[in-house]
Amino acid sequence: MWNAATPFQITNVIRNPANGQLTLTWTSQPGKTYRLNSSTNLVDFNTVVGDNIQSGGSTTTYGPFACSLPEAFFKVR
Repeated sequence: MWNAATPFQITNVIRNPANGQLTLTWTSQPGKTYRLNSSTNLVDFNTVVGDNIQSGGSTTTYGPFACSLPEAFFKVR
């Protein structure tokens, strides 16, 4: 169960080598919604990958989604 002492983090990243699509899993709180942003430089997370992502409980999985960048960083809010 999630609480304030539990670190919030992305716990799994799966990339499909055939099409480059990604699936991310992160720790979450039941009943919450999340936004997934991406960046190429760890500074500007302006690209919204997914919005109003419903919590899956203590973990949430989002994807697969297209990611054509050779390198990308993700932030869950």
